[in-house]
Amino acid sequence: LWDYTWAFFPGFMFGYLLYASMHYAIHAYAPPFKFMKPLWRNHHLHHYKDEHLGFGVSNTFWDRFFGTMFDLTKNAEDPEKTKALQFEKKKIE
Repeated sequence: LWDYTWAFFPGFMFGYLLYASMHYAIHAYAPPFKFMKPLWRNHHLHHYKDEHLGFGVSNTFWDRFFGTMFDLTKNAEDPEKTKALQFEKKKIE
């Protein structure tokens, strides 16, 4: 088992580093590409509307699969609350 640990650990750490970097970017920067905007919005809804929904950081596939995707047609977003909790985003240069 010990031999396999040395093969697994670097891959695990690299994957976690990518995840943590993506999570930081979502909080600190505006989406760099238009197609990424829904992912940013879903993640902010997770933090600012309902922490029991919208767990996806890199994609929404598993939220759709497990039924934890936001449905804003049923529960409208409160724009005042969302605006109060957000901060000025930096643009990626």
